[in-house]
Amino acid sequence: MSAVVGLVVIVAGFYGVIRLLATAGSAIGGVRHRPYKILAKKYRGRCESRGFSEPPTVSFRHRSSNVRVGLAPVIAGQQPMPPRTRVVARF
Repeated sequence: MSAVVGLVVIVAGFYGVIRLLATAGSAIGGVRHRPYKILAKKYRGRCESRGFSEPPTVSFRHRSSNVRVGLAPVIAGQQPMPPRTRVVARF
């Protein structure tokens, strides 16, 4: 019986640590991705999450075009560069 209680305590501890790390990660990600949220709010668009480690993409309408803004992918084998922005507009 005490082995089961010990196992439950260990599992609950792991769960608590994972929840704590996830909460901290989302807080950091919220600050890091704040410009995307501001852009989405300014143009009445939406900020689309692409996963935990990927930056979001912002989609909105501008005049008669659909616009999507995000970071350009890193090209394999290329020298490290500062992040580049990619804008896609569909007319």
